Amino acid sequence: MNREPRSDAVRNRQAILAAADELFARADGRAVSTDDVAAAAGVGKGTIFRAFGDRAGLLDALFERRAEGLRAEIIEAEGRNLGEGPQARVSGILRAVVRFKVANLSLVRAIEDAAGRRGSQSLFDSPPYRAVYRVLTEQIDSLPGPADRRMSSSWAAHVLLSAVRVDLLDHLLGEQMSAAELEEAVDALAQRLLPT
Repeated sequence: MNREPRSDAVRNRQAILAAADELFARADGRAVSTDDVAAAAGVGKGTIFRAFGDRAGLLDALFERRAEGLRAEIIEAEGRNLGEGPQARVSGILRAVVRFKVANLSLVRAIEDAAGRRGSQSLFDSPPYRAVYRVLTEQIDSLPGPADRRMSSSWAAHVLLSAVRVDLLDHLLGEQMSAAELEEAVDALAQRLLPT
């Protein structure tokens, strides 16, 4: 029998997410600890572990909270530019990913940095990566031309996603590239890599 969570547990969960949201907006996410979040939320560290399991679970919950806009942009990119074809949709998806990662740099840096520390799971196995990868492979598979002469959609999707890794975006922003220039760069990469 599933019981409704107690009201104090729900309240604590919301306080933890709000505190984590604020901390990850201000600081390098890799340096934000569960102790920092617990202190900012006014709860004990054990409350975080009961609510989220571990730091990775907290990061996942915070990502889910922020990712609604990204999901909506990806769905919109999949549906628009139908006359322009899958290459335009791939570019739209990559631009949305760049915008999201730049806007949430600290959180995404912490998530990508922690990937691989969860036992056997790597960044490539994480739910956010797999979701975008699936959409990209579907779009790449629908490109024109004989299937035997097209590149592997799996390989192409991984190559395109490597261009939007947060460590690369962060490095390029540090070299004075703007977010708009990063979007243009991934758009140009998609156009060169994928046939029209």
